[in-house]
Amino acid sequence: RSPFYAKVKIVETFFKDKDEGGERQRERLLSVLDLWLLAWRTLLLEQLGFPTSSTAFTQSLVGVHYAKDAIVSHMQKVIEAKALLRYNVNQRLVMENCVATF
Repeated sequence: RSPFYAKVKIVETFFKDKDEGGERQRERLLSVLDLWLLAWRTLLLEQLGFPTSSTAFTQSLVGVHYAKDAIVSHMQKVIEAKALLRYNVNQRLVMENCVATF
């Protein structure tokens, strides 16, 4: 697990473009969350013994070995973050909350 300041720094990279509009930024964040969800799903499938073609992709995004229940928990957090973004909740807080659990 990364230290908290490193997680906050990750979130800051999503908000560095001050000119980006709210809806456009929301769509970009939803795309990022989709990628994270894909990575967690792929990692879970690999750990369950299903062959996948994106091992390097998954490891580069997610990192080291996680327990299966932790992966499911992270996936639920990403799904929750996506729902919150659709309900116009503060984008930065949603992303910080999501990343804090990783």
